[in-house]
Amino acid sequence: MYSPDLHGYRYRDGCKLVEVKDLEKHPGITMHRIAVGGGIMSAVFAVGCSVIFLLGVPASRWFLLAGMVAGIGVAVLLYFWHKKHPVEYTDLYVPPEPKPKN
Repeated sequence: MYSPDLHGYRYRDGCKLVEVKDLEKHPGITMHRIAVGGGIMSAVFAVGCSVIFLLGVPASRWFLLAGMVAGIGVAVLLYFWHKKHPVEYTDLYVPPEPKPKN
C-alpha cells in the first residue's frame, strides 16, 4: 500500500510504515561492470547480443542489411583502391630500433 507524502513514498512493511528513501537501494547491473575481454567468448557474447537484438526488434533487420551492404561496398572499394595504389614500405613510418644499453 503506497501513500504519498512530502519526502517520497511510504509503504507498509508488516505493521510499520517505511520510508522508501531510507531503504538501501540495489545499484543494479551496470554494463561497465561486465568484464568482456578478447577471445572466443567475447565473440559469442557479441553474436548473442546481436541475435537477441535482431529477434527483439524486427525493424533492426533492415539496419543490419543496410550495414552489411555498406560494409561490403566499402571493403570492395578499399580492395580495388589498394590494388591500384599499393602501400610501399617508404610510405610507412618505422621507428628506429632502440640502441642496447651496455
